[in-house]
Amino acid sequence: MTLGFVDSTGQTFFDRAGAEIVSRVSLPPRHAAFLDLRSGDVFRDERTRRVQFRAGLEGTNPPDDGAPDPCANLVVTLEIFDN
Repeated sequence: MTLGFVDSTGQTFFDRAGAEIVSRVSLPPRHAAFLDLRSGDVFRDERTRRVQFRAGLEGTNPPDDGAPDPCANLVVTLEIFDN
């Protein structure tokens, strides 16, 4: 699955080096993953005070074999740290 952040227009954020801020992970049961979105990658202009963004994940489509969806219980959470 892929973790990422998008802006209010649905565009993925890029870091200062131009790399897309995403993480592709494979999670075993009862494990977690994280992805940081740093303020320096969002607020590039000192006139910008607010930015809308959304954290999300894209999973793979499970096979249609009658087995339970392994991604059915995934939950996206968000923590904001103010340094």
